[in-house]
Amino acid sequence: MDYKKALGKILDEEVLSYKIYSRLYKDEKGSTFKTKLKELIDLDTQHIALWEKLCKDVSASTKIPAHTLDVWSILLMRRLFGKNLALSMINSLENRKISDIAKVFNS
Repeated sequence: MDYKKALGKILDEEVLSYKIYSRLYKDEKGSTFKTKLKELIDLDTQHIALWEKLCKDVSASTKIPAHTLDVWSILLMRRLFGKNLALSMINSLENRKISDIAKVFNS
């Protein structure tokens, strides 16, 4: 994968994370989990701005899908199986982003 596609993919993953965290935050009742989700939302907002700027600087594609099905499926998993599964899915998303970022800087 060339670096422009990789940058676009990283931006896409940040937007997906932001949407998931925002929806989980909206549904969550007062808890430590809600506080952590707010921190992740704020962090992803900063990351999105950074990756959008990098994509613009190198003329990389920034077309981001709606991710409606992805967000809905994680919300469903949260409701059916609880917070621990949601945390595992969040951890998996973050690990995937780190892996993709490493690919950009190692190529």
